[in-house]
Amino acid sequence: MGLLKEAGVRIPAIRRLYASRNALLAERDGLREQCNALSAERDALRVERDALRSECDADAEVREVRADGRLVITHYPYHPTRRPIEQSAGGRRLIARLEAEEERYAATLEGIARHIPSLTSIPRTETDPERPHWANAWMPPFDGAALYGLVAETSPRRYIEVGSGNSTLFVRQAIRDHRLPTEIVSIDPQPRAEIDRVCDRIVRRPLEQVPGEFWSGVTASDMLFIDSSHSSYQGSDVTVFFTEIMPGLKPGVLWGLHDIDLPWDYLDSWCETFCNEQYLLLAYLLGGACGDEIVLPTLWASRQPRLRGIMRALWERDDLLDGTFRGGSSFWLRRTANVAAFDASAADPVQDEFR
Repeated sequence: MGLLKEAGVRIPAIRRLYASRNALLAERDGLREQCNALSAERDALRVERDALRSECDADAEVREVRADGRLVITHYPYHPTRRPIEQSAGGRRLIARLEAEEERYAATLEGIARHIPSLTSIPRTETDPERPHWANAWMPPFDGAALYGLVAETSPRRYIEVGSGNSTLFVRQAIRDHRLPTEIVSIDPQPRAEIDRVCDRIVRRPLEQVPGEFWSGVTASDMLFIDSSHSSYQGSDVTVFFTEIMPGLKPGVLWGLHDIDLPWDYLDSWCETFCNEQYLLLAYLLGGACGDEIVLPTLWASRQPRLRGIMRALWERDDLLDGTFRGGSSFWLRRTANVAAFDASAADPVQDEFR
């Protein structure tokens, strides 16, 4: 081999073959390096492609969430935390008012207590989808009893509710038991329970889409119960109620909100729901509430021995209420002052279901 190499050096043709071979080997090595670089670039591009695909999928999910009305983007990190409202200046002022008005709440409860014999005929568990039962997931016993009793005591021309379900069944039961002329008007885009058959008028749309003319027609002979999203955002149902509808309620209207824990904050389990409705109510009350009377704050009443005792005959029925939360979270008021009427001039035309 050494002789051949030496001969190749000496013989020009063989020398050229060796040079060509070496050049080809160098070109091969260069191509290999180039191929390795391209492979690395390809892998990097694949990683970037996968990242872009994930981002596109995420964007699609965000667009879907936004379209479905479930996404809330805050300007800065926000961590909901339960606060001791009852110990704050505002909480103490509200508590002082609740303590001072105990006789009024007692009178309301005494009226409701007259219907305990009828209330105890309501079963613990569901026996008929068109009738109420105590062990349901959405309407605690105190709230169900309050609804039944207030309707039975006042016999309103219309019971208008925003957010339907178990509450509707308690009201219908009161109407049946006492043969009341009350008309049930249900405003709810998608009730949790099948209640259409127990309603007289059905409005399957959000509160904020109900024309202003309907609300301006609510009178002292009507009763209004709001159990909607509990969240105040731009154009949301809670915002529209507090800023456009509630200020225009006529004197004498009995109105209530559900899921109100005042004078305490929402439970820890509600922290991730971003509910804030009761803070608007607290601000309204601290601002004078246009002179509105508080008729019955059920959670407060359930924690006051004297007030709770008025309904003792119901609370002692373990056969009906065992395992249920025997408190409540409805907050009832009555409009007493003649405030500015609802401005319906910019509202949508009245739709057929409101005529």
